[in-house]
Formats: sequence, structure tokens, C-alpha cells
Amino acid sequence: IAYGVRLTQPLAAEGCLHHAALAYLSDGWLNASLAPGQGMLDLWQNHYVSNLNHTLWFHSLEIDVNEWLLFVNDAVRSLSGRGLTMTHIYRRDGRLVASMAQDLLISPRDA
Repeated sequence: IAYGVRLTQPLAAEGCLHHAALAYLSDGWLNASLAPGQGMLDLWQNHYVSNLNHTLWFHSLEIDVNEWLLFVNDAVRSLSGRGLTMTHIYRRDGRLVASMAQDLLISPRDA
């Protein structure tokens, strides 16, 4: 799954503020690639999803969350109620700025 992300309200270029904003944004949709065939709505409505571990690696000092960033998300493994996803985040010019991994616990609500 690939999707674009940017802030709707401009963020000042102060210190590591854009890195902090990317860290916050990175936890929102990372589990999308683990969604069952019905999609994200089914995942959110019919399953409990809990983040067990979220890791973010920055590869660049030049991150601007006011500009579009491309998140490319892959489900590495989903088995027995656990899921692992990996995501790469690219700037508009194609440069890799961050990578992340997330370990998730997924359980049907009716179980």
C-alpha cells in the first residue's frame, strides 16, 4: 500500500520539529497493509489492533512535512494474531528520508 502524507497547516522550520512531526504521523496508517481483503474499515470495525513496537529510522536531516511524503507500506508477516509491517518514506524527489517497522497484535472482536 502506498499513500501520500503532508500537513494541512504549515509547520515552522525549527530544530527537529519536522522529524518529531514525522514520528507522530508515522504511527497512523502503518497497519494498513495488514488489513483483510475488505480493507481498513473492516480491520478497524471488526478487529482489535494494538501496537506492540514501533521503530522509526531517519535517513536524512532534510525532512519537510509541509511537502508531500510518499509512504510505501508492506506487510512482512501476519500469522496467529501478530503482524509485522515495514514502511519506507520518500520525499517528492525520490530520496528515502525514513524507514519504519511496526509489530502489531490483531484480534477479531468476536473472539
